[in-house]
Amino acid sequence: MAGLVDLKRIDVSAPEVLVATTGQGSEITFGLDNFDRQLPRWQAVHQLGLKLNKVIATLDLAVPDNVPARLIEASVLAPGHPKNAKPLRTRKKNV
Repeated sequence: MAGLVDLKRIDVSAPEVLVATTGQGSEITFGLDNFDRQLPRWQAVHQLGLKLNKVIATLDLAVPDNVPARLIEASVLAPGHPKNAKPLRTRKKNV
């Protein structure tokens, strides 16, 4: 997954899992063992999301026999363009 996503934070406070947050907004939960099985599963879900124009919102790889995942539309995470604010008009004071 190197080069595909940016890791922003890794939370080790929960027992028996690591929770990684990516720069794309995904939250990936890993079990503490079998990383060699979990990383290809993450990549497979990531690739499926790309085909469907979706991104991973949450993915729990700590579950060994299935992959609880929530995908959302890619456009939901796209940064919005801020509206140009109208400049405030200054009022003239009568002196």
